[in-house]
Amino acid sequence: MCEFIQNDKPTTAALFSDPEWIAQLAYLADVFNLLNDLSFSVQGRYASILELSVKIKAFCAKTAIWRRRVQNGITDMFPQLTEFLDTNQIPAEIVKNTIGSHLASLGDYFNDYFTDVDTDAWDWVRDPFVAHTSARGLSGKAEEELLDLACDGTLRIRFGQGEHVDFWPSVEQEYPEIAAVAMRVLLPFPTTYLCESSFSALTSMKTKYRARMEVENDLRVCLSSTSPRIEKLCSERRAHISH
Repeated sequence: MCEFIQNDKPTTAALFSDPEWIAQLAYLADVFNLLNDLSFSVQGRYASILELSVKIKAFCAKTAIWRRRVQNGITDMFPQLTEFLDTNQIPAEIVKNTIGSHLASLGDYFNDYFTDVDTDAWDWVRDPFVAHTSARGLSGKAEEELLDLACDGTLRIRFGQGEHVDFWPSVEQEYPEIAAVAMRVLLPFPTTYLCESSFSALTSMKTKYRARMEVENDLRVCLSSTSPRIEKLCSERRAHISH
């Protein structure tokens, strides 16, 4: 890399000979990998704000742990940084202050950005059989239904066999008030995953061979979780043998 850019960008090329700068670069590569893993973990068609909040809180807590470990000279949570330091026998002290400052800023940014939602009040949506006593902001009817539901042993078994996103619609007929509140918590999507998947499907469909403007029906098929029954659709059409 140094030889490749030596003539055009000598200042940049000199940085690749600086061990401290390369160590910081390796650390940033590790941090971006961790952020990509976090972003990937909150994607999905059925992701809700409850799962997102748990992962964000865990990541914020990890930044504090990483900062403490770096201050103690431990970098094993950053594999590319660790490999560079071990290969070149460089002590972690050369970058621990820079990394510690960055991790502190990263944790503060996450804490400031994700402070407007109190998901602890929705713990009963995650598990109505454990957290029903801590539910807040419910109407009298909804609170009574939540208590009745929490005492139902059959529903407890069913809840343990599936996900809460499937459980609440299944009890809508018997407990309509509390189920409606739970669904209002679960339905809003917390990330742009659904929008991005729609745009990806659209860009794959819109080619020079398929350039018509009316894409609603085709897009609906691409985004639906229900697989089309192609054989049934074909069997309902008469084939034109002459063609």
